Amino acid sequence: MLFVPSIIIGVVHLTTGLLLNIINKFKRKEYAEGILVTGAWLWFYLGLMWTVFNKGIVFTDWFKDLSLQQPTQLLLHPFFLL
Repeated sequence: MLFVPSIIIGVVHLTTGLLLNIINKFKRKEYAEGILVTGAWLWFYLGLMWTVFNKGIVFTDWFKDLSLQQPTQLLLHPFFLL
């Protein structure tokens, strides 16, 4: 029940941090690093979040058939989805 709101809060938190980093880079006149490094991470992150929220990728489905008896299976499960 709290999974989706916590994901949304995390997205807002990380996006705000990246935007503040870009602003700080611009204030220090590090334009290239602000755009090419932090801006690229922000672009990638927002694209990933757009894909997750608009394409209906459900992370809880990744773990529905796992048992707690095999912790290595829990750690490696996302790699088997490719």
